[in-house]
Amino acid sequence: MIDLIMTTTTCVMSYAMVPQVFKSFREKEVCLAWQTMILTTVCILVLTLCFLRLGLVLNTVANGFLVMLWASLMVMKILFKRT
Repeated sequence: MIDLIMTTTTCVMSYAMVPQVFKSFREKEVCLAWQTMILTTVCILVLTLCFLRLGLVLNTVANGFLVMLWASLMVMKILFKRT
């Protein structure tokens, strides 16, 4: 039950992140601070590894997707800064 609740909240956070990723890609500009992106990505990655170790499969997958969204924002910030 706890896995389902945590997975649902992570899915809601991912749903909230998707428009930011698309907006940043469309406008070729990421308006988030490096500190925010790096700390959030690292913390969610650590949580993902903990959930994997605990065997919480749904939460591991949902958090993995959220990590990919944050990491894609960091990659876009690097790429857009060069152009």
